[in-house]
This record gives sequence, structure tokens and C-alpha cells, in this order.
Amino acid sequence: MADLKSLDNLNELIGYECTYNFEAFAGHYSEVRCRVKGFIYILEEAFPYGLIILIKILPLNFNDVTENMLDMMQDGVGIDEVVFI
Repeated sequence: MADLKSLDNLNELIGYECTYNFEAFAGHYSEVRCRVKGFIYILEEAFPYGLIILIKILPLNFNDVTENMLDMMQDGVGIDEVVFI
């Protein structure tokens, strides 16, 4: 069975390495190794009042991403697109 870690706060993940999985084009997916920089929490103001969690990441190798992709990663991507190593 895999080792599990309980977190009291997502900020405990800041500094961890991760892999960002994204759709490069037309159903073709790619991965970039990254480091967690922070989180953004968005609470929807209308019913059903969902919570959106975005994760701010930076690539370990800046040559792996375009400038537009780097901006998107720094602005925050969906936490479901990130795998923790």
C-alpha cells in the first residue's frame, strides 16, 4: 500500500516537486516537472457555492515551457492537473 501523508494545510506542499499534466494540442498530452509556489482559493458566489483551488507552479527547467505557458503556470492551474511526486 502506498504511503499516505495527512496535511493540515495545502501550504505544506509549497516547495514540493510535482508534475504538471497538460493538453499540448488536440488531445495530445505532455508533462512538465515543476515546483509548487502557492495556492489560490476561489469560492463561487452563487449556488452551489463550489470551491476552486488553483496551484501556482514554476517549471524546474524553463526551457520546457513557452512564455505563455509560464504565465499561465504562475497565475495558477487546476489542482487536478498536477501530480505530486
